[in-house]
Amino acid sequence: MKFSYTKLPTDGKLPSEFVDLPLIDIALDTQNGVASYYCLVDSGADYCYFHADIVSAMGIKDIKTGKLKPTTGIVKGAALEAYLHTITYKVGGWENKAEIAFSSELSVPYGILGRNGFFDYFKVEFNHPKKEIKLIPFEELLK
Repeated sequence: MKFSYTKLPTDGKLPSEFVDLPLIDIALDTQNGVASYYCLVDSGADYCYFHADIVSAMGIKDIKTGKLKPTTGIVKGAALEAYLHTITYKVGGWENKAEIAFSSELSVPYGILGRNGFFDYFKVEFNHPKKEIKLIPFEELLK
C-alpha cells in the first residue's frame, strides 16, 4: 500500500509555509459505524497516540479506566498524560488490534502511529524525495 504525504500549513515557526507529512487515513470501528482518523506515521514514537475526544465514540466510557502511560517527547517540555486502551483499527483492509494511548493533551491535529501497535504489523518504507510512504503487512511478507 502506498500513500502520498499530506501537505499541511505550518504554524509560522518554520522557514516555509507548508510541510509534507506521512499522514495516512485509518478506519476505526465506532458505536456509529466506521470513522476515518488521520494519523502521522512516526518511527520515533514508542506508542500510538489518539485524541481523548474520540474515546466515547469508541465505546470507552471513561478514559481513566485504562492504564496510565506518562509520556515525554510529544508535548515540548512537558509530560503527556495518556491512558492505554486496546482497540481495533484498519489500514487498507488490514485489521489490527493494539494498545493505543489516548490523551486530552495531544497537541497535534492528528493521531500518531508509533512502533508499538503499528510498526509491529507493517514494514514501513519512507521515500521522502517522492513524498511517499509504503506499508507492507508482515503477514504478506511471511507468505
